Amino acid sequence: MMINLSDIKDKRIAVLLSGGVDSSVVLYELVRQGLQPDCYYIKIGPEEDAEWDCSSEEDLEMATAVSHKYGCRLEVVDCHREYWDEVTRYTMDKVRSGMTPNPDVMCNRLIKFGAFDKKCGHNYDLIATGHYAQKEWEPTPAPPQKAHPRPLPKGGGNGLQQEG
Repeated sequence: MMINLSDIKDKRIAVLLSGGVDSSVVLYELVRQGLQPDCYYIKIGPEEDAEWDCSSEEDLEMATAVSHKYGCRLEVVDCHREYWDEVTRYTMDKVRSGMTPNPDVMCNRLIKFGAFDKKCGHNYDLIATGHYAQKEWEPTPAPPQKAHPRPLPKGGGNGLQQEG
């Protein structure tokens, strides 16, 4: 289901920029359509003083550059503790039980549409990411008109399924 531009032109939109190509293209497309979303970078990486070989600093630099290129504000939302308490715990529990975990799916559920939503996503009508999804939504008939998300349906049968 494609969302009609006229249906979202007056909506408050948050874009979750990861510093990667996919979310950057989402921002480009929204701005190209005349929309001016707010951008967020979700910090899930290690503490600042940790000695890790992690690209989170580069990711934040890219997210900053992309948001500034399109004249959008960027805010960093710290979900580090929630990620390590929830997603890492889930991953380790699955590995210990001999299963193969999918931390990306849990990150979506617990961080992008969990912790981020509690911290600031609830202030927006729509949240855009750079990942494949079929999102069904219905505007409520009475003001304020806000989109009510439904669970994400499975992919369109083309063999591709990216939920993370």
